[in-house]
Amino acid sequence: MKKIAYYLLILFFIASCRSYQPLSDLESGIVNGTVLDKTTNSGIPNATVYLLGNEGGGTWGGGGTASFLLDQTTSDAAGNFDFSFDYNNDYGYYCSAIAPQYFNFNEEIPVGDATFGANNVEVALQPIAYLQVHVKSINEYGPSDFISIQSVYDDPYYGSEVDRNIMLSVNGNSNYHLVWFIYIDGINDGSESIDIYCPSFDTTYYDLFY
Repeated sequence: MKKIAYYLLILFFIASCRSYQPLSDLESGIVNGTVLDKTTNSGIPNATVYLLGNEGGGTWGGGGTASFLLDQTTSDAAGNFDFSFDYNNDYGYYCSAIAPQYFNFNEEIPVGDATFGANNVEVALQPIAYLQVHVKSINEYGPSDFISIQSVYDDPYYGSEVDRNIMLSVNGNSNYHLVWFIYIDGINDGSESIDIYCPSFDTTYYDLFY
């Protein structure tokens, strides 16, 4: 019986000590996290990181009102960042980041209370790669025949004198699914496609001879 009482006393002591701790760093006015490369999971240095607030409790486009900027900082060499601010229970809090050579979609990452003692927010960014497509006709086509390439907005290219270079910004460290259609006498002659792997921050070249 004494042993049970002893264990209960210990548990009560632990619970009492824990109750004096803040529920989260967020309520202490602290947010910390890391800006990561979405494809390698490595930290991104020198990213601009934003701390955003929202009275509606939802991100823009997600049912809430537009977020407003509370503070901004720069990630360190390992991609880490932190904010200190005056916590307001009426606000929802979010982090966003931008960095050179990454697509800046301005995605707002909620800062929550799920982790005791820390808000390890991860802001993942998609790296950019470049794909240069050399489009060249090598067969005889009539003046009304043309090639149309999906996601290329200055086509179609008509006739037999096509010799163009197209530069695309695509997701880095990923396969880009290139699709094209050839029309002869106004009739779609079918589609062709290829997956081209494009490493981040580099230019990949592809010859599209048709």
